[in-house]
Amino acid sequence: VDADRLSSFKAQVAPKTQEPNAAGVSPPQELLDNLLGHYQKGRFSDAEKLAVHITQDFPKHQFGWKVLGAVLGATGRNSEAVDANQTAVALSPQDVEAHSNLGVTLKELGRLDEAEASYKQAIALKPDYAEAHSNLGNTLNELGRLEEAEASYIKAIALNPDYSQAHYNLGITLQELGRGDEAEASYRKAISLKPHYAEAHSNLGVTLKELGRLDEAEASCKRAIALKPDYAEAHSNLGDTLNELGRLEEAEASCKQAIILKPDFAEAHLNLCELLEKTNRADELLSFIRSETRKISEKKADFLYYEALIEFRKENYETAAELIEKVNINELLGKRQPSAIKLQGDVYHQKKDYGAAFEAYKSKNKHVKDSREYKQQKREKYFIQQREKVVQIKQLQEKSAYKSVIKPSWIQPTFLIGFPRSGTTLLDTILRTHSNIDVLEELPMVHKMNSSFGEIPTISRIEAMDNTATEIASGFYFEELKKYIGVGKKRILVDKLPLNILELPLINQVFPNAKYIIALRHPLDCALSCWMQKFKLNPAMANMIELERIVEFYDVAMSILKLSEERYSLETHRIRYEDLVLDFEKNLSYLLTFLDLKWEEELRNYQKTALARGRINTPSSSQVIKPLYQTASYRWKYYEEYLEQYKIRLAPWIQEYGYSS
Repeated sequence: VDADRLSSFKAQVAPKTQEPNAAGVSPPQELLDNLLGHYQKGRFSDAEKLAVHITQDFPKHQFGWKVLGAVLGATGRNSEAVDANQTAVALSPQDVEAHSNLGVTLKELGRLDEAEASYKQAIALKPDYAEAHSNLGNTLNELGRLEEAEASYIKAIALNPDYSQAHYNLGITLQELGRGDEAEASYRKAISLKPHYAEAHSNLGVTLKELGRLDEAEASCKRAIALKPDYAEAHSNLGDTLNELGRLEEAEASCKQAIILKPDFAEAHLNLCELLEKTNRADELLSFIRSETRKISEKKADFLYYEALIEFRKENYETAAELIEKVNINELLGKRQPSAIKLQGDVYHQKKDYGAAFEAYKSKNKHVKDSREYKQQKREKYFIQQREKVVQIKQLQEKSAYKSVIKPSWIQPTFLIGFPRSGTTLLDTILRTHSNIDVLEELPMVHKMNSSFGEIPTISRIEAMDNTATEIASGFYFEELKKYIGVGKKRILVDKLPLNILELPLINQVFPNAKYIIALRHPLDCALSCWMQKFKLNPAMANMIELERIVEFYDVAMSILKLSEERYSLETHRIRYEDLVLDFEKNLSYLLTFLDLKWEEELRNYQKTALARGRINTPSSSQVIKPLYQTASYRWKYYEEYLEQYKIRLAPWIQEYGYSS
């Protein structure tokens, strides 16, 4: 978001004056009219010279100080502007514009409490002063009082419904409140009032990206750039959107263009850092940070975090420890704070200081729980819905056996599923190395199919679907699939999304001949790794913050799997992460036999596939480019003292999957 909320300076009317008195208090009216003309036409240099002349010759006349303060503020010289504005207020305490102008300057100087007082004084003098209400909203937003800011913008809009700037500022606040649909409406209103409003188009793009409407987001950012080609923020936002779309070369070009236009633009540099990190270009990222970002005064902590992260990935653990120690967590951008605390935990873990590591991971999760984004997730509703599926399948199984009547004429994919952090990304990368396999990584085909019902269907309703209904449902699946891949180009299509494990009744009904690869890992390692990890939040992953809930979630997910295997006679192949690491060729050969495929020597070089993929959309992106390692196997034993209470809960699954406790 281009969060430089637009504020208003006002110097609209030159006061009528009498002839200069003996003390020389009032300048000639012609001089005041000329001063106002220069200011309103944006001739700030001429306005400043004339204002300085007037304030020197007529120091007791308020209007010269008022315009001087507005000019200095408009040209970014706020330290000088504040003195001029304070003088204007002192000379004319009833001038509402002067109070508002002083508030703008104080806000820009970071003196937010004083700015708030100035705006409130302006409003007290003139309750229907829309600009002061909007500017007060800007300050309240900076103070983190978002609901009060929203109220101020709404008041400004009520007073002046065509106030495009207030609609734009309201959009920013609604976006920060996580109310994306309302933010979109505010930006669109601002654009309808001011079609060439580049900032609103750009921020609309950010909102649409957050709403998952990436094609529309791209169009909005490009519209902003068309209106204002040198608008660095729009280029940076476009880069962020293209990154999400997987068009990495274009994303990189957009970020670099933003940096060319605005060399000290920290956020554009950080967007490029994120892109380089997610595409595992470690050396390039380190070089970029050390050569290109040293001159940037803002976001130093964020750059230091990336430097520490890459040194850790390169296994330079001492250097990483020294760097992360220097990071002030409170100076990081909010979304990066949990990741930095997680990195601290990883450093402690590497040093075998498991107590400190556990406390760091706990702190990371506390930061997430305290975030507005977490609180907006409907985690409890989501969890209850999944738990209800277990109850429904059990009840159906008690009533009658299941018999499929579906005769599909459509492609039957293979589904790669498992609880998160069970090794699905590793298997994804290995399998896509095979010449006869296409892998779709965490894409919403099943979600689109599920959404076609309009509401979450009961298991009995799913099982009652006839051939026509399932063919229609498959159409939603393949319509979404075609956005990403040519259907049927390779012999086997693998749909990899771990939590599709929760949708097995629906998947089975629509794809009754599907095969399932079940990725397994020691249940305690799964639970612990999820708790240690920093996931992108959604209603499902918001359940990965507390160990107690993760264990409950694991039990629910694996219950759905077991019940579905029994009721639907699913064709499954289990593959344990620990076994794959221990004997790669043997265990992978078993999997290939299940898929009716032959061994290919290129499978040994799956890391090359990972590096060639560009961005990998999971937290495991940096791990799958490395050779197989056993250090992630049975990691839970280092934290056994913290996990004792969960061993009993997970004991049935530990036994089910052949692990020892």
